[in-house]
Amino acid sequence: MLDSLRQDLTYAIRSFSKTPALTATIIISIALGIGANTTVFSIVNELLIKDIPVRDPGRLYVMNRGKAPSSSIPEYLDFRDQTQQVFEGLAAHSLVPVAANLSAGGSARRVWGGLVSGNYFQVTGAPLLLGRGILPREDEVRGRDAVMVLGYSLWRRLGADPEIVGKHVTLSGLPYAVVGVTSPGFLGTDRGILSEFWVPLAMRPHLAADIAGNDMSRNCQWIEMTARLRPGVTREQAVAAANVVYANM
Repeated sequence: MLDSLRQDLTYAIRSFSKTPALTATIIISIALGIGANTTVFSIVNELLIKDIPVRDPGRLYVMNRGKAPSSSIPEYLDFRDQTQQVFEGLAAHSLVPVAANLSAGGSARRVWGGLVSGNYFQVTGAPLLLGRGILPREDEVRGRDAVMVLGYSLWRRLGADPEIVGKHVTLSGLPYAVVGVTSPGFLGTDRGILSEFWVPLAMRPHLAADIAGNDMSRNCQWIEMTARLRPGVTREQAVAAANVVYANM
């Protein structure tokens, strides 16, 4: 058996040595294939958010490229629109919290929050104490809808006004209309990253100006995608559907 393998290997090496161009093409093709296999999208139930109060956390998954959760906005839009057969919804949020100066009641403070897609609260099932979450239409036009959801702790620090929905809070010089307040315990869907407020991704020219000029490039990887599986859909089915989209990009 070993002699036969040696003969086959010797024959292959001699054959390839006679056609170096073809050999190089084969090697490059194999390398590209390996590279593609290591960068295809997968979904991981990284949230494992038994300790985070969201609706049915077992069906929430993080979309990964290889081991990295970062994606671009164009990729998010592709996946959101082309995986509806396996996902109830696909939301996005900034990987890194944004900082803002909050002014209210004559005082100012530094706060940290998240830029989120208009379906973030619907997809994650984040619980709300007052009002509502951000709506899809409020995330359609860059810089148009200055709305925000306050975290429970920040709402308490602002005086716990039960009538705060509809009022304005100033973030870094711009008035934002408060549309909701989260329930106690919800600080976002990333472990170790705590958000005090949430605003639409479309407000990135105001709160994330450093990336706003290049934010529609596929190379600008600054968001994370969170998907909710449809009932009856398996993780394997969702992975297969996501990788079809990725292969067609």
